[in-house]
Amino acid sequence: MSLASYMQARAITRNQLELRVSLALWALLIAVTYYVQRRPPEAVLILVLLAAVVGHVYFCFSVRIRSRVDIERSFWYFDCAKAMLWAPTEPIPPEPARIDRVPWHERLRDLKKDVWSDGIFIGTTILLASISYFSLGRGFIRASSN
Repeated sequence: MSLASYMQARAITRNQLELRVSLALWALLIAVTYYVQRRPPEAVLILVLLAAVVGHVYFCFSVRIRSRVDIERSFWYFDCAKAMLWAPTEPIPPEPARIDRVPWHERLRDLKKDVWSDGIFIGTTILLASISYFSLGRGFIRASSN
């Protein structure tokens, strides 16, 4: 039972990390948009913002997949304990797949289920990156002091 609690605690901790990393990235995007006076070259700006968005998307999806695997494993530990204690004649359920053995089509299918939870984080990042692109160094956010 403690293994089930441990796996659930890991999933909760990972979700809290996702929220903290997202808030930190959003604060960074807002701070850069506000404080940078000169606009960097277009290619550099596009690459940096695209890397931030793609990295955040990858991070959010990996957190979601790993949390799902941890939750499945916690239910499996609970089912094993229940089978050993209350129904010793029933077979122990099969062990869930490890994260590296989960096929990609299952990973993508599971991500479609969590569109709102990840979509809010990713959508906010895309919105802030777009605002940064269009207003960085152009004086839209803060009037330059001459």
